Amino acid sequence: SSESGLSSGGTISGDLTIDGELTVSGTGAFAYTEVVTGDMKITNAYATAGLEIEQDGLGTALIVNQDTNRNSIQIDTLSTGYSALQIANPATTVGNIVGIYGCDSLTAGRILYLESGSSSPNARKLVDIVNDNAAAVGAIPLFIQQDSTEPVTIDHNLTATTTDTATSLYIDFDATGITASGQTATNIGLDLDINSESVTHVGTVN
Repeated sequence: SSESGLSSGGTISGDLTIDGELTVSGTGAFAYTEVVTGDMKITNAYATAGLEIEQDGLGTALIVNQDTNRNSIQIDTLSTGYSALQIANPATTVGNIVGIYGCDSLTAGRILYLESGSSSPNARKLVDIVNDNAAAVGAIPLFIQQDSTEPVTIDHNLTATTTDTATSLYIDFDATGITASGQTATNIGLDLDINSESVTHVGTVN
């Protein structure tokens, strides 16, 4: 077809190879049946985003509907100094930046599993939670709610056979502020509030 024919509409039968940029504009839908019925691969050798989705309408930008027993999303990254998954500067105020809900089908599985088998002796933190503003006095860095009987557990397995100093639970509480005149500072390193009282107990409570 000629350029004028394509600009006014038409049909392309067979394979289409585009060397350069492709811009699709307009208010209509853009249908590509190969995405539905086959595989699609985007290869980008330039220092630009391989795929960008700009969602300006009131809808979800990306939905993955996985109907087979395989991973829904898999990331294969060779990056050594950058994150495999990054959420930068979200505008969220009262919602959750990451929300995982309704995991009610679990029997022996987990909601979240984090594992590292690195043998590097370098000091590092496998999970790092930072509340980085002193004015955020109502923010709790980590909150665990257990509505059943099993305890929150730290399983520290030490196999050292030489001189070693190991600690399973360490609390570093630095209260460096100068308490002003007439003010009272109550600093507690560990506070256990246990309540097993009930007016309906009919058995022995230890």
